[in-house]
Amino acid sequence: MMMAAALTLGFSSCSNNDDLGNGETIESGRPTKMTLAITQPTTYAGGDDNATAAEVDIKTVDVYIYNGTTFMKREHFAIGDFDSAGDNAWKLKNEKRITTTTGAKTIYVGVNLPSTLAGDIEGTNPGTIAQTVADAAALNSDGFAMFSRTKATADLVDVDATDYDTKNTVSTTVARLLAKVVVKEGSTLSGESLEGDLTDLKFTINNVNTKFFPLPSATFLDPNHTSPWSATSTDFIKEGTVYMAVGESSTAVTTTDHAIYTTENTSAGELQGDHTYVRVKGIFVPSTIKEWDGSSLTTSSTAHIKGNDFYKVVVDGEKHFFSNGAQAADYANKKANDVYVTYTGGVTYYNVFLNPVPAKGEKKFDVLRNTIYTVNITKVNGVGEGDGENTVVTDPEEPIAAPTNLSVEIDIEDWSTNDQDSELTGK
Repeated sequence: MMMAAALTLGFSSCSNNDDLGNGETIESGRPTKMTLAITQPTTYAGGDDNATAAEVDIKTVDVYIYNGTTFMKREHFAIGDFDSAGDNAWKLKNEKRITTTTGAKTIYVGVNLPSTLAGDIEGTNPGTIAQTVADAAALNSDGFAMFSRTKATADLVDVDATDYDTKNTVSTTVARLLAKVVVKEGSTLSGESLEGDLTDLKFTINNVNTKFFPLPSATFLDPNHTSPWSATSTDFIKEGTVYMAVGESSTAVTTTDHAIYTTENTSAGELQGDHTYVRVKGIFVPSTIKEWDGSSLTTSSTAHIKGNDFYKVVVDGEKHFFSNGAQAADYANKKANDVYVTYTGGVTYYNVFLNPVPAKGEKKFDVLRNTIYTVNITKVNGVGEGDGENTVVTDPEEPIAAPTNLSVEIDIEDWSTNDQDSELTGK
């Protein structure tokens, strides 16, 4: 489901003089009190079936109140400031009611916001003023940070007005600021290819955006939407440092053992360096090893040992694998202009760009908040990248092309989720 939490804001106000359309009037801007009622998101039964308990938990609430476009105040609450109002519902205690004024108001709500971020949003337009985080983990360090999907408006009236209950109640929907990426094996995946066998799959997330608008853009813009790729830019975390194991085909989207959270990232173009992507690594064992005696190339009778270094030399489009580094170097010197690739420990890498078939109006490869992207690895077509090729995306200023050695399918659901099938394809 699209929503992460539904929040209902109730307001009580004093007698004023704006026309209510029923013969009564209120005077805009007089002091009043505002009450807040929260419907806490449920977990599996009757709620967000894609979420864990931690992903729907509410710990703190920040309410931002504007008079038109003029910021009035922010109020911060802990869940202890609310009384239970039934199943997963909470109402602000009477002594915690918010002092505000009557008349038209715009309200934004943040849930589980880090204190620094909550303070930085205060007084700004949350739809146009970019915020910065050190990394994605900053948005789920103590509960999953959420923010309003759209602005909520209310025209506050006197408590004695006949339409008080409808006029002084407004509902808003909040969504997690993070996306979730789950990587698992496809149901028919075999690690074997014509070139060898791939095992011990793990993944990380590269090119993580550090800037975002708290309020999502209706046209899927983020602060870096039109910024060109730069090797020195601090707007992106170009390499992930944590690798998670790829899950089995039966892995559910509620997993935390085979998932990594990332920030929203959209781009006006389709350049490799502008988009968030999954970096898959595994241990590859070539099925055929070559030997070179300085003049002739033969097939070795000794199988390569898993976890040992191996080397790749490409001659006339054909790949040749060696267990002996000296032989590979000499063969490359004579046949491939000294070009060969080392696979230290047998480790190889593949890139998978998310959301190749967008469904919400966003562009290809955009990563949206509150969405689960499930990558199903369906086929390994060959060895991936080796040493010296695994720092950032290859040719970051080049357009994103269809994978050749890694086949994947991607599904998207609301949490939201997005599934894709991928074949692991390298070089």
